[in-house]
Amino acid sequence: MKVLVINLERSPARLEFMRQQFSSMGVEMERLNGVDGQTLSDADLEWHKSVRSGYHQRTRPQIGCTLSHRLAWKNVAEGGHDWVFICEDDVFIDPLAGALLASDGWLPGNIDILKAETTRQKIRTSLFSKNVGQGRRIARLLSNHAGSGGYYLHRNAAQKLLKLTSENFSEPTDETLFNPFMGVASHFRIFQMYPALCIQDFVLNRGHETPHLASLLEPARALHEQHTLAQTKPTGIPRLKKNLQQVLSASRVVDVPFGGNGLEPDIQQTTFKKTDLS
Repeated sequence: MKVLVINLERSPARLEFMRQQFSSMGVEMERLNGVDGQTLSDADLEWHKSVRSGYHQRTRPQIGCTLSHRLAWKNVAEGGHDWVFICEDDVFIDPLAGALLASDGWLPGNIDILKAETTRQKIRTSLFSKNVGQGRRIARLLSNHAGSGGYYLHRNAAQKLLKLTSENFSEPTDETLFNPFMGVASHFRIFQMYPALCIQDFVLNRGHETPHLASLLEPARALHEQHTLAQTKPTGIPRLKKNLQQVLSASRVVDVPFGGNGLEPDIQQTTFKKTDLS
């Protein structure tokens, strides 16, 4: 299993933080030099703003993050590993999860992307799930789950991602990968791991963030969260229709915890149908 950590040259403390975590688990990591959005030209900035959907804020740090992940996808697409774990340099990794980073033999062969982090928001997944060991299960992700702090990406999916985002496309990485309503994620079989293998510092320690891990994207994230929370929720017939669709899709709402300290009772009892991974 290849582990790829996105890191900016101006963030050596973050890199050391990640090296210490992986080293303690006996896992080798590879650094990917990310794109520093602060170095983008004004022309580049305006181009990205001109092709965005209009729903998301596009700041220099956000655009740099998007371009960094595309470099990671290119690395995976052109590399010799079937699966690669990609993470940002401000995530805490569950120290008990080393086996899930040492080999890809536990990953089902017919999924494309596996989200391994949690942002502690309620999400919707398939009703049925698969036990992948180490106290964890995976289920198909059926709703938006913010964050691109850590995920497993298959080489074939990386190649397809590059094609789908090659022209006139500039959206936040997490919206591209994990929002089925943005148009790209719907092309892939995307699953969620729970409990999560990793969590970003600004989520785990919100209000008491680790100084050298302070998020470069947090101001823009706050604006997006305010916009999202302000949206009107469906009522009446639209709400009934939405609820019916959720029932017919055999899905469930879950909170994804961080860490491998045991599964929640209802998740432990979930059965698994092979057809859910087909």
